[in-house]
Amino acid sequence: MASSMIHLAIVQEMRKKVSFRDINRLFLGVILPDGAVAGNSHLKKKICENTRYTYDLEFFRDRYGKYMEKDDLYLGYYLHLIQDMLYRRFMYEEHGWNSSAPGNVEKLHRDYEILNEYVSKKYGLSQEMIQELDLTEEPLAQLAEFDVKGLIKEVRGEFVQRKEEKLSILTRQMANEYIVRATEFCVEELKALSKGKSGLDSTVWSWEKPETISHEKLNQKLNAKIENM
Repeated sequence: MASSMIHLAIVQEMRKKVSFRDINRLFLGVILPDGAVAGNSHLKKKICENTRYTYDLEFFRDRYGKYMEKDDLYLGYYLHLIQDMLYRRFMYEEHGWNSSAPGNVEKLHRDYEILNEYVSKKYGLSQEMIQELDLTEEPLAQLAEFDVKGLIKEVRGEFVQRKEEKLSILTRQMANEYIVRATEFCVEELKALSKGKSGLDSTVWSWEKPETISHEKLNQKLNAKIENM
């Protein structure tokens, strides 16, 4: 849901607070779910009588928890999932964005393209941070079919300079706010897991199906946002 550049920026900020074993595996892991060409890489599922979506964090922890403890590729993958969960709450509930509205996804992705250079420079990111790894023998490869080469080529291609353009949905301030919050969010989750706690509840962090959100409800959110500006 969030852009690869934003996912990388969060990990970069986390490095100021957390020590990791293998940063190359971590950087690849935190963008890997978006590199799937087949399969349910985000473990997305419907709950609450098909009225809400969530990511099956419990399944991932059950299957890959032992790998997360010693391998940053798996830890990065998990961080991607919980970052996307927070991002959906940030965008849907706090900013009234709706992916089912015509043109909204395209506008957001265009904002990502515009913001990539800004985010990469502000958070000290570079193309060299993303290294190709062979996932053939990795248990993680059972989740989905990944095009690692294609993903790396795509993300490295995002480190390009663009002329200044007007943003439609995601502002620089919003991106920075989310990165700060997501960094703390992830650090707190790692602390909880290190203490033997169960981790985030995927039901609590579920979100309403965008296509079921009424225009009236959406307008109320947008109007509230405007009044608070």
